[in-house]
Amino acid sequence: MTHPNEQISMRNTMTSHHGARWGTVLPFLLALAGCGGGGGDETPPPVTAERCFPQVSTVTTVGARAAIDIKFSADGADLPLVHLTATVKPPAAFEGQLHSMIEITSTASSLMLTDEAYADIAPDGTITAYGTASRRASGNAEFAYTQVYEPPCVTPAQWRTARVGDTLTQTCTLNTLVDGHAGDTATSTTRQRFEGVESITTGAGRFDACKFTVLPQQATDGTTTNWVIPSVQFTPLTIKSVTTDPSGKVVGTAEVTSLTTSVN
Repeated sequence: MTHPNEQISMRNTMTSHHGARWGTVLPFLLALAGCGGGGGDETPPPVTAERCFPQVSTVTTVGARAAIDIKFSADGADLPLVHLTATVKPPAAFEGQLHSMIEITSTASSLMLTDEAYADIAPDGTITAYGTASRRASGNAEFAYTQVYEPPCVTPAQWRTARVGDTLTQTCTLNTLVDGHAGDTATSTTRQRFEGVESITTGAGRFDACKFTVLPQQATDGTTTNWVIPSVQFTPLTIKSVTTDPSGKVVGTAEVTSLTTSVN
């Protein structure tokens, strides 16, 4: 699902190349539950987004790491391949408080972007994102800034139990600080509908992925469809994304072409 902290890194990297925003969420475990005995009918439980989300233990295991290559296209043209690594680091201070931290580094051509993404994950799966400390380097130029959610951006545990057809809404306000001075403030609302689980194949392999549709906010907006799987990040990893304009024409795509993960 589209939002939290490590998604900022992906979004910034993609925006730097073609001005598009892509989202992120994943696979589920379908178990049959018997109803009654003596040869009665077996009814499968409802499909939910539960396993679309990373396990709490994974994203809090220091040293857990994912290496990802992402291929983008915009208006039919291929963009430079993006290589992204996400590594779980020890808890660290952000805005004066100690939080879980994942370092996300993305590179494309001569651009390198490093985010230290800060969030807390409760035992029930609630994700509270606080923001990122970012560094951008291109050639000999370097630029540092901080992005802070005010108030913190919360992804409720109930999102994990979303059923097919459920629509999830999230509004977050992100403040950008440059050298300690206030910069841009942006409030965004995302509405996503859980479509179910589909088997899709990308350059990275075959995945049973949760499908989410990011719904347009107004008539002039397009629609983005994301297929997501779990990773070591705070939120699910988008394995494939397709964006269309209001007429249905595809205007952008993203696809993970290589994925390796390790959890100590």
